[in-house]
Amino acid sequence: AFQAVFVRGEKPNLRDVKLFFKAYGDKTVEGYFNPYYEKVSNISEEENIRNIGDFLAEQIRAIEK
Repeated sequence: AFQAVFVRGEKPNLRDVKLFFKAYGDKTVEGYFNPYYEKVSNISEEENIRNIGDFLAEQIRAIEK
């Protein structure tokens, strides 16, 4: 998708944009690994740890299935 838009200059349609953001939202987690981002984050350190830990545990469970 990035090649199509940024290299070939193609314009995505609205459906494709919605699908992209849906997929992006399904695979992201609110948190950070780099302590630098703690300064600009809207979540506490404890919430960050919980979010990252839950996400990693979910990914491991998915692999085990």
